[in-house]
Amino acid sequence: MEFLLGNPFSTPVGQCLEKATDGSLQSEDWTLNMEICDIINETEEGPKDAIRALKKRLNGNRNYREVMLALTVLETCVKNCGHRFHVLVANRDFIDSVLVKIISPKNSPPTIVQDKVLALIQITRLRSELDIVRGNTKVMSEMLTEMVPGQEDSSDLELLQELNRTCRAMQQRIVELISRVSNEEVTEELLHVNDDLNNVFLRYERFERYRSGRSVQNASNGVLNEVTEDNLIDLGPGSPAVVSPMVGNTAPPSSLSSQLAGLDLGTESVSGTLSSLQQCNPSDGFDMFAQTRGNSLAEQRKTVTYEDPQAVGGLASALDNRKQNSEVKGDDLEEGVTSEEFDKFLEERAKAAEMVPNLPSPPVEAPALASNPSGRKKPERSEDALFAL
Repeated sequence: MEFLLGNPFSTPVGQCLEKATDGSLQSEDWTLNMEICDIINETEEGPKDAIRALKKRLNGNRNYREVMLALTVLETCVKNCGHRFHVLVANRDFIDSVLVKIISPKNSPPTIVQDKVLALIQITRLRSELDIVRGNTKVMSEMLTEMVPGQEDSSDLELLQELNRTCRAMQQRIVELISRVSNEEVTEELLHVNDDLNNVFLRYERFERYRSGRSVQNASNGVLNEVTEDNLIDLGPGSPAVVSPMVGNTAPPSSLSSQLAGLDLGTESVSGTLSSLQQCNPSDGFDMFAQTRGNSLAEQRKTVTYEDPQAVGGLASALDNRKQNSEVKGDDLEEGVTSEEFDKFLEERAKAAEMVPNLPSPPVEAPALASNPSGRKKPERSEDALFAL
């Protein structure tokens, strides 16, 4: 493999790594270490060349001084390089074929080397997993920036929800590691990643609230539009919204003509006949007033009849007097008389009336008669017509 690919230390990053891991060094050369990190980050083939150089320095090396310096360079690159280098370091081939062999029992490495390798394996895997978490967080943050609540695509929304579930599961793992990891640098990095996750979760929750609010608002607007369309008033003739006023089954208030038509002529006195008139209830009067509210003034003038209760009383008393006087000659009147006989009857009654004291007339209030002269003329004409019989 070395023959095909060449010497790993011949590349720029390989040369720096060979110098940084020289056993003659009294301590770590941090300038070279950081230069190696810069080459890995800035060049395309830097990560691959660095891994090849590290494999050559670590595999089968019994000089544990060089091994410790190489592990220090590897740790520095893991902490300062990006995802491209982490993927290669976290690869099972590199871990099993390089790191695990160093601490195998047959090699009997010093304890300090074993601890260094185990910590490096842990950090390497953790860095690789954290890179995945950072990648998911970055994608989720970019999607939340681009997507508009209520106007998102269904596929994008599904991907965003899947990222949210994945990142929440990763956060639980990170919280568990924070309480277990003793390395301060790793703990600090875990806390930073956890803060980034919390920030993106807050943005996601805000996005979901806005999206739910838009959905509820759109649904309520749709229902409101349907209700508004149903409640539009149709003023057509067949519309149920146009309700015609219903008149009750109450009997219409009887007029004077209908009351007179119901007189009981079989009674003995006129007072009894008049008492057979229907009594007007207050409710009937109110119904009549309610009906007259819908009529015009001209119609009310045609239907309203002005009556004087005193005139009706005078008519009743006159009819009673006529009834009493007619009882004396009741039999002759029943047979029918001629005009001459009736004149003689009137003369006899006039002579008899002179002998009989005048009957007291019913009391009549003067203000009422004065206020309604036309009503007074009506009973006088009625009495004249009755006596003319």
